[in-house]
Amino acid sequence: RIEGLPNGDYAVNVITASTLVAMDQITIATGDREIVKFTIDPRDFPGSLFGRVRQRNTDTFIVDALVEVFQNDVLIASTRTCTTGQYAFFDLFGKLKGTENVDVMYSQEGFQEETQNVNVDPDLGTELDQDMELKGVPVIGALTGIITDADSLAGIDGATVTLQGDLFLATFADSNGFFVFDGLLAANYNAEASAENYDSINVGTNIDASPSITILDFELTPGSDSPAGAEDLNADTFVNAIDIQLVINGVLGLPIAPAVADVNDDGSSNAIDIQKVVNAVLGL
Repeated sequence: RIEGLPNGDYAVNVITASTLVAMDQITIATGDREIVKFTIDPRDFPGSLFGRVRQRNTDTFIVDALVEVFQNDVLIASTRTCTTGQYAFFDLFGKLKGTENVDVMYSQEGFQEETQNVNVDPDLGTELDQDMELKGVPVIGALTGIITDADSLAGIDGATVTLQGDLFLATFADSNGFFVFDGLLAANYNAEASAENYDSINVGTNIDASPSITILDFELTPGSDSPAGAEDLNADTFVNAIDIQLVINGVLGLPIAPAVADVNDDGSSNAIDIQKVVNAVLGL
């Protein structure tokens, strides 16, 4: 996130392992919020090592797990998993000495350490996933629920749920908004549900000491900066000064469809709609 940029044209470059891997051109104007997205596949990088870390026998991702690469007991590189349990080392082969063989160690509080031995392919990306076992404790309970749109009550496909307490885990909702965490320890957790273009929700929950299934549902409200939200009158994926002017035009009866200017969908275009768009621009 970069704030306070002067108006003008910019080149956005993504550099990995000293190599330019993606770029885009953008123009910044007053009040603009530009979102630039890049997708980088480690498979495209010779000598890379990448994978995903999960809790064993579940579909739960382990967040913030430490992944370390050793060669002859010397630490070569380290990183941590993201909220999807993924990690990547780009151009790892270029850091090795004399051999392509390395030991990869995975560790996270509450889980047993795991180690794998692998040869890093100098010509292709090497994929190495790891499942981790809870440390010396029985499986106790589960957390399940549904994530829905607060307006339509439809399930939100691909919504993310993170669970943080004694463990730090994450999972995705399916096409019906359903999610599940298996194999949880008895503890208090902070659960967060989030999805693109929605306001996230944080709640506390408790998993009982006896085998149990805890049900926790979420209703997410479309966020004020939602690209597809009612405040984006010209549907350019940004809520800015242009949308303010358009809603003012609608209130004054100038060329714009009245229904478009009725931001709060109350049947009329008035000062309330203007304020709603202004609030969205200001992030209120």
